Amino acid sequence: MQSSQNHGRAAAGPGLRPAVSEGATRLRRPHAGVAFGLALACTLYCALRPHPVPLHLNEDLQHLGAFAVLMVTGGLSRPRRRLPMALGLLVLGAVIEGLQATPFVHRDADLKDWLADAGGVGLAWTLVEAPALCFRLRRRVPGAAGVARNPPNSAAIG
Repeated sequence: MQSSQNHGRAAAGPGLRPAVSEGATRLRRPHAGVAFGLALACTLYCALRPHPVPLHLNEDLQHLGAFAVLMVTGGLSRPRRRLPMALGLLVLGAVIEGLQATPFVHRDADLKDWLADAGGVGLAWTLVEAPALCFRLRRRVPGAAGVARNPPNSAAIG
């Protein structure tokens, strides 16, 4: 039988609380998933319409920004699936460029656009992974997490 206090979740230990409450985790992932869906829909609409959306921004920056937003929102909605998400977005960028060359869309496909997509994925990967990497490294290095090291024993030195 499960106790009524933990509702089947693993206990964090006596006197310890989880770093992030489960309620906060449940709230963040669906919102990030909705944001990813909206960003994906906007990206596909803008990329596959016959005439480009008139934005006063360099086209390469548009590609970089769109795929960075897709990677950040996708990475936050599925934090354990970031590598498949990144690879999927690279494939999506290639498919979009292929579809732009068809008579249906009739736009110019360009390798430079796909490279900008890949740059956005890479930039966002760095932004999403850097805090987690720093946290993992801090846990491995003794004293790096603010734990004071023992001073040398003066009696042993003399």
